[in-house]
Amino acid sequence: MTKVRRIVLSKFDFPIELDRSIVDGIIKGYKDYLAVRAEMQKRLKVSAAYAWTKGNHIDSFVNAECAQYDEIESTIEKAGYTWEYIQFTIKSSNEKYLLMIKNSGGIKRAFTYQEQTASRQNYLTEYAAINNHLLGDQALSTSDSKGIIQLELSIPELDAIQNNVALKAPEGYDRFYVVTYEFDSDSKMISKIALTLPNQHEMKLIEVADLTPFISSSKVSINDNELAPVKNEQVPDSVYSGDTESFGYGVATNKPADSDQAVK
Repeated sequence: MTKVRRIVLSKFDFPIELDRSIVDGIIKGYKDYLAVRAEMQKRLKVSAAYAWTKGNHIDSFVNAECAQYDEIESTIEKAGYTWEYIQFTIKSSNEKYLLMIKNSGGIKRAFTYQEQTASRQNYLTEYAAINNHLLGDQALSTSDSKGIIQLELSIPELDAIQNNVALKAPEGYDRFYVVTYEFDSDSKMISKIALTLPNQHEMKLIEVADLTPFISSSKVSINDNELAPVKNEQVPDSVYSGDTESFGYGVATNKPADSDQAVK
């Protein structure tokens, strides 16, 4: 596969080619996960435990898509004995950015999300400290959304967080990004993908780019037959850690003018 020479970021969002690669990786990973779920339902008497492997498929396929970029590296990180995930390092000019991919669930509230309602005892809040130096930048001013985002956790991951495993943020990074992906509760299809910068002070995920339009333009698609293995599956409340992994949600109001800049 031909390597892309250099990634150039326009202010805070990613170049369009990288956006497409991340979205394609998420869709491919979910598609592969659905195929495995279908196969295991045929082969095994019980196979519900495979529901916890979705993140592994998505991380792995995003990793495969990002392998074409010279300036993206990935490492397997571990918390506790069993929880593994992929962290991506993006190098742009003289800076270095940390990226993680997380499943999210949006919960609408009738009131404005308040900082004091959320717990700060979680690793993402620690990682968000990487972004503290950006908070005075006018491009990160936000408009609030009447809702919060909860990030889905596997049982091993939740156990690691509750036992304060791997809470210290890695050093040497200039920004910390989280790409969140969300599923429609009825269709089970991916309904939203967003590039966010976590704000530690306000316990808020700042959306710097909505990647959702890339779902419909992707060359990868998922049909109803492929979704059948998870069609009647309900996500248990236990996969969300209540306030532990809850963040307010805001959208950057001053978007960069050249947000559609391509990879150069």
